[in-house]
This record gives sequence, C-alpha cells and structure tokens, in this order.
Amino acid sequence: MPLVDLYDVRNILPNATNATYSLNQALDDFVVLDIEPKCPPEIRDNLLTLPYMYGELSMSGKGFHLIFHKPSTKYEEILMSKPAVREENGYYEFLLTHYVTFTGMTLRPTDQCVFQDASKVDELFDSIAGTKKLSINTEMATDSIPGLSEIVYGKAIAATLKKAVYGKTPADFKNDNSAYEFGVIGFYMHNLDLLLSTTRYNKQEYLPPEKVRILYTVVSDVIPHRIKHDEYRNGIPMLMYSCMRAMTRVEIS
Repeated sequence: MPLVDLYDVRNILPNATNATYSLNQALDDFVVLDIEPKCPPEIRDNLLTLPYMYGELSMSGKGFHLIFHKPSTKYEEILMSKPAVREENGYYEFLLTHYVTFTGMTLRPTDQCVFQDASKVDELFDSIAGTKKLSINTEMATDSIPGLSEIVYGKAIAATLKKAVYGKTPADFKNDNSAYEFGVIGFYMHNLDLLLSTTRYNKQEYLPPEKVRILYTVVSDVIPHRIKHDEYRNGIPMLMYSCMRAMTRVEIS
C-alpha cells in the first residue's frame, strides 16, 4: 500500500510539518469539518464552539480542521456514498472519505469557551446532507466482467488488497448486514484505487469491469457468507452486483 502509519512517517521524515491522512468515515468512525479561510468570522466562531475531539489550524493558518464522531444522521446513504458534503457557499465542508492534510497546529480552547451540545453537530450535518442528491450509476454490461486470471497482475493485486483489514463487524452497524457490506465494499474499493496508483501498477490501465472482478474476489472472501449471497442480480452474484453498483456510481450533485 502507498500509505504508512504516523509512526513510520515520523521515523522516515522526523522534521515533517504535516501529514496527509486517508480518511474513511466507515472505518474510522469520525469525520472532519474543514472550515475555509473565507468563512465569515461570525459563522467560523460559531463552528468553533461545536464540541470537537481535536482541532487545528489548516496549512494556510487561516482555516481549521475539527474532528467529530461520525454523525448520527437520517441521511445515511449520503454519509456512506459521498467523499464530502460542502456548505452551499463553500465556507466549510464535512470530509467523509477523503484525504486530509493535518498540520499539528493544535487549537487550545480558552477557559471562557462554552461548547454547544453534541447534537448540534448532527443537525449541522443534516442541514447540508439534506440539500444533496444521491449518486447515479453508469451502465456496465455484466458480460464484460472478466475472470481474475484474465487481468494483468489480477491475482497479485487481489492478494495484496486482501491484506488490508476493514476492522468492522456487523455489530458496528447495529447488525444491519447491508450497511456493513456497503462499508466493506467501499473500504476495499478505496484501497484498490490507492493500490493501482502505485508505481508497480499505474502504467497499466484497469477498466471498471476489471476492478469489479478484483473487488468481488476480495470482498466475497472477507464478508461472512449469507444465504442472500447465493441470489443473483442481473445475471451475476449479488455481491458482485453490489461491487458493480459501487464501482459505477457517479456523483450527481
């Protein structure tokens, strides 16, 4: 994988002034509120009274990153499917499955700071998510999905990808198996893109049907089997269909 943990970053680059993190809310259970430098002071100051777990200045020194627990929201599909949701004026956005460059320039609230109730974070997220549209899916012919052996380095890629550990169970999704499987697929799809961007593989173009086969190969081994997995959708196994849907999703807002 092209990413390493912070311990290794510190050993390799002891004088690094920032570190880029690959955020995945489904795995990490937190989101980042990114407040832009152009955010009006009155809005910025109100956001800074939300009960963040960690806060820091952004690289510009004029914006802010605030970390919150993943919001409890009625817009679960928006939360799970979008990399970020942005306020209409671009003053701030919630980063969900996105790279974040942390600076370590920590915010230290004064004793006079009075934080708002935690529910205000959920309300803020819902106020933005409620304005967004779900994604749509582009077409993919199911008979275009090749076998793993037909893909250049296909078996090696699948074997490497499988080493990534999701770290969640259905219990983390209140035993909602569909939500859990959606999270697993999203996690490995994200990691597949990272893997294919490395110098070992980035000279080869991998088409969406090839990615679907690799993704399905991994998640069908990782996700505990359910009777429902024996069902077919559009002539392919249900889990493969779920992978295809995830791979062909296009943002429409």
